[in-house]
Amino acid sequence: SIMTSTIYILIIFILSVKIIFLSFYIMRMIKNAEDDHVNKQFYNFIKGVSIITTDAYGTIKSINKEAERLFQYKASELNGKENFIILNNKNELKKRSKYLSKKNHMHIEGFETVVTYSNFNGFKNTEWKFISKNGSEVLVDLSVCNIEDKKLSKIGYIFSIKNISNKVNVETQLKNEIHNLYKKLNDKSKEVLLLNSELRTVTYNLSH
Repeated sequence: SIMTSTIYILIIFILSVKIIFLSFYIMRMIKNAEDDHVNKQFYNFIKGVSIITTDAYGTIKSINKEAERLFQYKASELNGKENFIILNNKNELKKRSKYLSKKNHMHIEGFETVVTYSNFNGFKNTEWKFISKNGSEVLVDLSVCNIEDKKLSKIGYIFSIKNISNKVNVETQLKNEIHNLYKKLNDKSKEVLLLNSELRTVTYNLSH
């Protein structure tokens, strides 16, 4: 009958739409998975720089191999489970929260402090004291980049982290060596002045 044919055609149409929608959804999932894979490969390719990505609220979404080595966490321990501030020195974070709250005349704390401080007054790179899994302190240089969707809404962050502990140690050692050298030169200068004084005294006595 005509009614039966109409229902049959309608069912085929609905199934076709569902198949098309499902195909589109699967293709999109594959594309996202490929993008994630490419991003992870890219992040892991970068040597000497730790890369950590988070959502807009600070929940860690991914970390590269360098970050795993630096902070001694496995990706599986952090991804989707911990907030970025697990790495922060809590005393330093608290001090900077108070500083920013006072400067901005509003309450700022936690992950918001990290993001706000890193872009405060145009600062793009800032030094932070981070804590590794075993409790050791790591001095780092931190850069933050916003992740935005197609509507330019902020959906997360990319943190670029460089370990500068060794650099600071070398600079401190160099400053100490320069200070010691200056002290030695100063002592030698005093010795020369003393010898000159004694020589003038001897010369005066001989001449008289």
